[in-house]
This record gives sequence, C-alpha cells and structure tokens, in this order.
Amino acid sequence: MKKVFTTICILLVAFALFAGASSETTTSSTTTASSGEPKSGGILRIAQLANVNDYSWYGGLALRDNLSLGFCMESLLYYDNETGEIKPYLVDYYDMDTDKMTLTMKAKEGIYFHDGSELTAENIKWCIEYYRDNSKYGTQYLGNVGEIECPDKYTVVLHLKSQNIALLFNLTNRAGMMYSKKAFDTYGVDYTYNHPVGTGPFVFKEWKVDEKVVYERNDNYWNGPVYLDGVEVIIYNESLVAEAAFKVGEVDAIYGENFELSACSDLAAEGFEGVPYAKSAQLYVVGFNCQDADDPFYDIRVRQAVCYAIDSETINAACNYGFAQMTNQWALPGSPYYNNEVVGFEYNPEKAKQLLAEAGYPNGFKTRITFKYNDNILELATIIQAELKEVGIEVELNRLEGAAFVNKINDWDYGMILHTATYEPAVTTKFKGMYAKTVLESSALALGKGCFLHPDDLDAAVEGAVQSFTPEDEQVHIREAQILLHDKYVLWYPMFSLSDICFMKDYVKGWSYLTNGSYAGCFGEGEAHVWLDK
Repeated sequence: MKKVFTTICILLVAFALFAGASSETTTSSTTTASSGEPKSGGILRIAQLANVNDYSWYGGLALRDNLSLGFCMESLLYYDNETGEIKPYLVDYYDMDTDKMTLTMKAKEGIYFHDGSELTAENIKWCIEYYRDNSKYGTQYLGNVGEIECPDKYTVVLHLKSQNIALLFNLTNRAGMMYSKKAFDTYGVDYTYNHPVGTGPFVFKEWKVDEKVVYERNDNYWNGPVYLDGVEVIIYNESLVAEAAFKVGEVDAIYGENFELSACSDLAAEGFEGVPYAKSAQLYVVGFNCQDADDPFYDIRVRQAVCYAIDSETINAACNYGFAQMTNQWALPGSPYYNNEVVGFEYNPEKAKQLLAEAGYPNGFKTRITFKYNDNILELATIIQAELKEVGIEVELNRLEGAAFVNKINDWDYGMILHTATYEPAVTTKFKGMYAKTVLESSALALGKGCFLHPDDLDAAVEGAVQSFTPEDEQVHIREAQILLHDKYVLWYPMFSLSDICFMKDYVKGWSYLTNGSYAGCFGEGEAHVWLDK
C-alpha cells in the first residue's frame, strides 16, 4: 500500500467564497509586481510530466493546458482569493444589472493581441459567442448568455436569458479567455489547437510535442513590465528524470501533475519547498450507473454497499502519506458549501455484505470500473478492486487513454467510474453541469448524463443555487444538494481532495499561482511578474 498512486497534495486550508451577481459597478485595479527588487532577463524552465492536450481556449479544461495557457492568454475577469471578490482584468469595469438581466463590460483601451490586433468589444463578443456555441462546455458555463451587443468600440453588453450566479466566476476561466479574432479569421479553427494568440505577458513561439513549449517576452504587454526573456515548458516522461533535472539545475521549477509522491518526498527531504498549484485541487470520487435497471448499481443498496466497502482513510494514510484532505461531499470542511449534516459512509465491510445480501447479491457480482489511465489512478483503482473483492464484488479495470476516457464520461455503459474533478469555488457551475434536468436537453458534454439520476428535488436545489441573487441563498441550496447527492441518492462516493504539488528553486520570484497556495487570479495575472533572482 506504500506504493504511490497520485501526486502529492498540501492541504488547501480554505477556499474563499466568490462574489455573486450584483447591480453595482465594479472597477479594476492595477496588479502589482512582487516585492523586492525584480531583475530583468533569463529563461524560466519548467518541467512538466505530460504533454499539452491542445491550446484552443474553448477546447478543454486540462490543468496542464491551463498552466501553459497562462503565459500567453488572459481572461476578462479574475477571482481575488483573499477577498472572495471577482474583479475586472482585461476590462475597466463590469456592471451586472439583475433587473435588466444584463452584464455590461468595458474593455481597457490599448490592449493588443500578439498579432497586433486590438482587444475591442467586437472581439469580446466573438470570443464569448464562439465558446458558448462551440465548446463542449459552452452550455454549462455560458448557457444563460443570449444576444450580445456592442454599443461602442470598447463596450459590450450581454443580455441574459436567465439568472446564473456563477456567470462572473465562469468569466475568470476559459469561458472568459480572449483569443484574437483576426488570427482565427486568417488561419481558421485548426490553427487554434497549437497557436494560442492572446494578450498575455509571453508570446507563443513553438510547440515540439514530447519535447518542449517555448514562449518569448511580450514587449508590448499592457500590464508590464515583463521581467523574463522567455519561458520553456520542458516535457518529461518520468518523475525521476524530472527530479534529477531539477536537482542539477536544468530546470527551475516542476509542475506537479503526474509527479510521483516518492519524488516529491525526495525533494522535500533535501530542503526544497513544495507548494500546491492553485487551480489543481481535485476531488477523487467513485460514481455509479444508476439509470440502467439491469445494472446492480440501479439498486441504491448496492451503491451504499460499495461506499461502506472502500476504506478511504486507510488509502490516504498508506498511499498519500496523509497529505490528502478527507471529505464526504463535493466541498471541503470549513467551506460555505460544506454541509455538516451529510452522514456519508464509514468503512464497514460487514455492513456492505449485509446490504448486498438484501439487494439480492449474497455472493456478490461482477462489474467494472472505468478510469483515465495513468499510473497514479491505476494504483488507486487496483486498491479499490481489492477492497471490493473482500465483500464479493469482482471488478474489471477498464483503463482508457485521455480522449477515449473523455468520450465515456457522458455514459460509461455500466458499473462505476473513478474520476477526479475540480470543485471549489465553482461548485454551482459543476452541479449545474451534472445534475440539473437541463443537462438532459442539451447535446453538450456532461459528466454522468447517461448514468446519474436527475430527480426533481435535486434539480430544484441546483437550479435554486444557480438562480440565487446572493451568495448566502446559493450556499443554502448547495448544502441541500449535498445531502441529496450523497445520502438520499448516493450518486457518488467522494474520498479525498488532492492538489498537484509544484517545486521551484528559491530564486524564482513573483509567481503568485505557486507562492500563495490559493485559487489565484486569472490566466496571465499570476505569470506576468515572475523574475529570477540570480
């Protein structure tokens, strides 16, 4: 059990609550560079344990893509972790008018894309519409956005079809990211997959698959100065190789996705400090096919039995070295979305056997668990397989590569899915994209669309959160949904939360994503003022 199954996590102690819709106008403030005396020059070299999937701003949500996109792409708004506020970034202000059902934003003048075209209202309008209409996540993140108008060169007005308290937060992420319309019109959609043309502090230069991604300083950056001459993201296939490169100074930092805990422990033992990548906190969960009457998991007693049969506390202690934060729901203790009244499931294999017998499976049954293949997840799936065998359930491991797994998250046919998902502070957006009945009416990708139940009371709780006008009301509805999800219907078995751990040399300064351990800023805001003190 001491073998590593996942990347290390340092506890994310608290998540601030993001601000809801408001009728007040919010104006921007200028971000400041790191304290001290920044030095210009040098190339920041980062080790990464996986290739970028693609660079299109609308294409996906992979964390490794987000890290790379942050050097060259930026979003309209950003989330201030310290205050819980959503603030303007590429815009001077935003005005959410809940009476008129409009969101008005005014682009900052003098911001230019890397191809020389200016960020205008028309470009903002096009980016939002393209994401809404073409991204597989468009309905989930921007589905309430209707007509968009541009009354002048820099002002854009979004007319909203319905209230969605999470809209502003969504615009701090990929849904609010800006790509050059000029580049798109000139080169076409395929160009976006490997040519990010944004407004960020670094200009994308080349991507050599399985080798490296190269960026150069944007000398015309609107929120400068930019201190580094450039950035290189270097791809490694093995944690030990990346660890060795870091030790001898071939790279200045390691991004922790797929970085093994043993390697992290080695570095920590040698005095290197690891910090969690701010946006990488992932909830590890087992989900069930509840819709198919021929599947044993159609019976809630079988779902309950599996929850009792998995010993997540022991898994954490043995495999995660106790670094994970335990939870029994889609939120962490201390969060305003966390419901202390959720009962959940303690490890009890005898209770699991009793429930299986009551459900008509006294000798167990055969099933399978589907998961995205990597060594860490395989290790976890293997442990779950062994624990379920103890109560009579024989589990086939269904390992799928990235694209094949994505194609299965709508409907994994039968059995269980082992999944990792981001959750806070975007709980409402996640719940809307999985449990609201509107998911069933959409052709968009939705986790568990063909496997989860979508009962009326759960739909009402989720829609109540979405349509709330205050964070307090939103939280009440989400806490209600937590009980329905985990106690009444048992759609998931949440185990723990982990973040990807990152290491960097002590001379790397000003990288807010990796120095404050929080859910930081927006794309670009965390990377603009990095410098090397050497």
